[in-house]
Amino acid sequence: MPEKFVLFGHQHLAVIALTFLVPILLIAIKRLWQPRADPVFRYAFAALLIGTWIAWYVLFIGRGWLGLGNEFPMNLCDWATIALIVALFPGAWVGTSVHR
Repeated sequence: MPEKFVLFGHQHLAVIALTFLVPILLIAIKRLWQPRADPVFRYAFAALLIGTWIAWYVLFIGRGWLGLGNEFPMNLCDWATIALIVALFPGAWVGTSVHR
């Protein structure tokens, strides 16, 4: 049986701390390695998003949860994820139009 969630327990505090520390660490790395780090972060984050999306579909298909009622029409989050993945690739019209 899984453990019960403890509000502000050790695991909860660790996740809260990581929520603040990981972005600060990534910003520091990007500033130190600029501009070499930019494509690395873009491709890594895009790959992470695509991998998460594939894993989500594999889970839904494996458990028999995927159906027209829960996936179509696509949710706003799905469209936002697609737009973000497109914008992460260099030369994408979405990403370049925002920066100009």
